[in-house]
Amino acid sequence: MIVVIDADYNEEKHCAHAAGVLAESVFADKALDTVGAFVDGVGDYIPGQFYRRELKCAEAVMRRLDGREIELIVVDGYADSGTDEKALGTFVYEKFGVPVIGIAKNKYKKCMVPDTEVVRRGCKKPLYVTCAGMDPAAAKEWVAEMCGEYRLPLLVKLADKAARDWTLGAEENERERKMRIETDRLIITDFTPDMAEAVHMNSLDEDNRRFVPDEVFETVEEARETLEFLIGQYGGEEGPFVHPVLLRSGENIGYVQLVRIPDGWELGYHIAKAHTGKGYATEASCAFLPAMAEKMGLSEIIGVCLAENKASVRVMEKLGFEPVFRGVGPYQGEQREIVRNIWRAAKEG
Repeated sequence: MIVVIDADYNEEKHCAHAAGVLAESVFADKALDTVGAFVDGVGDYIPGQFYRRELKCAEAVMRRLDGREIELIVVDGYADSGTDEKALGTFVYEKFGVPVIGIAKNKYKKCMVPDTEVVRRGCKKPLYVTCAGMDPAAAKEWVAEMCGEYRLPLLVKLADKAARDWTLGAEENERERKMRIETDRLIITDFTPDMAEAVHMNSLDEDNRRFVPDEVFETVEEARETLEFLIGQYGGEEGPFVHPVLLRSGENIGYVQLVRIPDGWELGYHIAKAHTGKGYATEASCAFLPAMAEKMGLSEIIGVCLAENKASVRVMEKLGFEPVFRGVGPYQGEQREIVRNIWRAAKEG
C-alpha cells in the first residue's frame, strides 16, 4: 500500500489541513481510502526550507494510518536536494524508514540531483522527481507511468483535493484536539509527539533547573516519553493538563498547565529563557486560566511559586492572583520559602 500526502495552509492562523490518499500501488487508478488531519503551529513559508512545516503535516497523516503497512510515501516537494541541506522527503524517509518519492511542480534551483525532469504523456511541462531510499531511475519511471492524463498523476490530484477539503478528518480532530486558544501573539494547543525536541531544549535553561528541576529533560527521549504520557491525559478528568505555548510562527516556547493537587488545581507555566521578559507567560496564562476554569467548572485555581522567584511572583500579581500565604511550605518535595496564591473566576452578571 502507498500513501500520497499533501497539505493546505491557513497562513493567517498558522495551521494546516493535511491529507493522505491511500492506494494499492503507485499505478492505481483509484484511492482505497483518504485520511485528513489538522496541524497547529505551522511556521511561515521559507524558500528552500518547506520541510520545516510540511514535515509536521506528513507526521500527522502517518499517525492517522492506524498501523497500516505502507510501502511507499509520495510527497509534494523534493525528496533529495543532492546537497548537505536535507529535503522534505529525506526527513520523511529517516523518520519512517519507508521509501519516499518527491514530486515537485516547480524546479528548486539549489537542487544538485541531476536529471530530475519527468515529462508525462500529454504535457510539455515537466515534473521534478527525486527520491529517498530507492533507485532514482525507478522513481522517475514510476511517476511517468502513474495513472492520469496530463501533467499531474491522478493520486496526486486526489491528495491535493483532499487537503483543500478541511471537513475531512474534522470528527477525528475534534476527538483528539481539545485545546486551541489564540492571543495576539500566541497559540495554546495540544502537544504532539513531534514536539519532543523543542520540549527537551526548552527545559534545559538555568531557571528551570533552579525552580522546577523535575521538569528538566536531559535527552529528547526523556521528553518524548513524558509527551506520550501527557497526550494520553487529554480528554480525561484527572490531568495533568499540559499544553504547549507557540508563537504564531509555530515556534514552541514553553507550556502552561493545570495540575491536580490535594486541595484543588494548580496553575503552572514555563517560558524558555530565550523568550522571557516579553510578557509571554502572563499573556498565555491570562487566556488559559478562564478557559480551563470554564471547561472544568472551577471557581478557584491555586498558584504556588518560590518567594525568591521574583518573575513568577510578578506574573501571579498581573494575573490577579491573591496571595494567601507566605512562608515555609512544601515545594518540589522539599520545605521551601513559598508564596501561595488564589485566582478566582469572574462571577457572571
